[in-house]
This record gives sequence, C-alpha cells and structure tokens, in this order.
Amino acid sequence: MRFRYKGRTITLHNEQAVLPARQSSVRAERERHAMKQISSLVARLRAGVWLPVMAGAIYAASLALVAADDTKTDAAKPAKDPSAEKQTTKKAAKKKLTGAEVYALNCNRCHPERYATEFTPSQWKTIMLHMRVRANLPAEQAKAVLKYLQEDAGTP
Repeated sequence: MRFRYKGRTITLHNEQAVLPARQSSVRAERERHAMKQISSLVARLRAGVWLPVMAGAIYAASLALVAADDTKTDAAKPAKDPSAEKQTTKKAAKKKLTGAEVYALNCNRCHPERYATEFTPSQWKTIMLHMRVRANLPAEQAKAVLKYLQEDAGTP
C-alpha cells in the first residue's frame, strides 16, 4: 500500500513503513558514523591498556637485569676480612682535607674562587661566618679554611 505524506511517498509492507531512499541513506550514514566512533573508542581503550602493560613489562625487565647484575657482583667479590674493613675505615678517617682543599671543593660550587689576598684577615673571618652556613661546612673544616685564607690574606 502506498500513500503520500508531506510530499513523500511511503510504502507499507506487512504493516511496516518503508522510508524513501533519501531518508534511509541518512539513517545508514548516522549508523556508520556511530560505528566509527565506537571503533575509535575501542582503539583508544586498547591503546590505553597497552601503555601500562608495556611500562610494567619494561619495569619487570629492568628489575630482572638489576637482580642479575647484583648476583654477578656478589659472586665475583671475594669474602672480605672484617679486620681489613676496619683498616680502610681508619685510613679514611685519618685522611683530613687541608684548608686549601676544602676551599677549592666547596667555594667553587657557587662562585669563582677568590684569591686569599683580596680581603684582610678580619674580613675573611666575617665572610667565613656567612659562607660556613651557606656551604653547610662543619666547624673543623671552616676553621681550616679560615686559617688558610688568613695566612695568605692581604694587609689592611
């Protein structure tokens, strides 16, 4: 059965309306667009799942390599004598840095090294009070640096 509605011909088959070709193509286009959106969403979800999976795999592989390296170094090291360890720590404790060495190591980190003759001994004392705090120097090292600087300091 056919009839016209608002300028369009509609055909009924088994009591169902069959839309004209133009309307059915619009509906098909909408369905294709919806399917594309769904498939792109699925692809994004898959990509989102693979990222943590790959990161986990890389992390697990790095742990395995580190553990294998640790076992190699442990097996390669000979058993140490505890008395030998005490001797090396005593040697390290006895080795003290001179004032010039501490000055060269610490002061060059923030600014160029100053000549000791640039300031007088009293000026070096004031500067060292400030710089000891800034450089976080222990008292013993600060005294060694101050002694070094005051010995070679300029005259007032």
